[in-house]
Amino acid sequence: MNKLVEQPIRFSKFNKLLNDVKTASNDISILGLSDSQKAHIIYSLYNYSNKLPVIVCPNVSTAKKMIQDLKFYSETEIVYFPSNEVIYYNSDIESREIENQRVYAINKMISGEPAIIVTTIEALMQKVMQKETYLNKNMKFRVGESAVLEDIVSNLVSLGYKRQDVVESSGQFAVRGGLLDIFPANESFPYRIEFFGDEIDSIRKFDTDTQKSTENIDVFELSFSNEYIISDKKIKGAIDKLNEKLNNANYSQELKEKVEEDIQKIEDGNIGSNIYRYFNLFVSDGVTLFDYIDDRVIYFDEISRCIERSKAIIEENNETIKIMIEKNEVHPDFVFRYMNFEEIEVKYKNLLSVYLERINKDRNLHAKRKEYSFSCREVNFFRSSMDVQINEIKKYLNGENLVVLVFSTLKKVETIKNLLLDNGVKVKEVYSADEIDLRNKTSAYILSGIISSRICL
Repeated sequence: MNKLVEQPIRFSKFNKLLNDVKTASNDISILGLSDSQKAHIIYSLYNYSNKLPVIVCPNVSTAKKMIQDLKFYSETEIVYFPSNEVIYYNSDIESREIENQRVYAINKMISGEPAIIVTTIEALMQKVMQKETYLNKNMKFRVGESAVLEDIVSNLVSLGYKRQDVVESSGQFAVRGGLLDIFPANESFPYRIEFFGDEIDSIRKFDTDTQKSTENIDVFELSFSNEYIISDKKIKGAIDKLNEKLNNANYSQELKEKVEEDIQKIEDGNIGSNIYRYFNLFVSDGVTLFDYIDDRVIYFDEISRCIERSKAIIEENNETIKIMIEKNEVHPDFVFRYMNFEEIEVKYKNLLSVYLERINKDRNLHAKRKEYSFSCREVNFFRSSMDVQINEIKKYLNGENLVVLVFSTLKKVETIKNLLLDNGVKVKEVYSADEIDLRNKTSAYILSGIISSRICL
């Protein structure tokens, strides 16, 4: 285990904070932490409480930085849940990257497998389907088992897989005689299943570039490929509702033609490009990520920025919808709209939530929370002030502080190590944080790694 994870438990303030997380008796505010220290404290709290975190960041860049910092400390898988790109117009261009990330994260949460979830406030504001939608939706294939190819194809389509002539990317499948190629959404490579009659004769991994098999296996399992698994009943209900509106409402001819065109696409199975145009028909009982979790702790990184960002997202979205309505492109009753922060607050009121802020920007946000304040500052190396930095490190190496220096490359580690040694600083190079001796307060540890703050004091 990363020895730095054991460091906070030595301080009484952290132990009080840890006890509050374990008992979940009060919602909490943590003030004063730098970016990398937030990840340090969050992971240490998880390590000693065994309560997995969901971390909500104000935007994508802060989420990526949080993931980067967590990876330095964590032995647990870190999973990113991105926001969907909300598109109100018809588009034939599909990107699987975001879809795959969201499907993978949803799978992790509903399966109960240990994973730290990092997301953004925008992703949290987008409703998701109920947890029950995804239960028992995985398919398992085993050599020697009986299976009807036609039934498998039907199930794959219902799970969001797209039939192609040749499998090239995740979420696709192809049938050629007694061969079934599948690229699962939860895997980084495809599988080729060979049938002998109604029995699975062999299963092989294969390369999408060469289409050649690479490895024989006995069994594999795939998950759903599409986040929005819409039942036939729900599709029929949506079509009936749209037809009813067309017959009874006073719409412009242009909007009627647009809706009729969309109905035809939905009947043909093309829901993907229409999901946000008719979101409230297809996902009328949508929920939030919080409905997928029970005993996790919700951390809001820079809560004031999260709230500000949520307001900006809604304002931008409302303006987009207004323009689309004026152009007769969408129906105002059915179009997707973001949840506001007040609606999200209601959803996590039964979960322990922790607000993190470097500076307390709004006392009202933290008024009813148990508050913990930490004093910290980041130290960075700059060539122009190297002498100052070296003297500062010497000052901290007084037998009371643990000094750990982290640099992005081995070359930088070697350069700084030699510079410090030349200036009389005791330095010990380690190849992972597991090798750090927390009792050693007379030598500075130096290692390579990626972290926001390049020096931790």
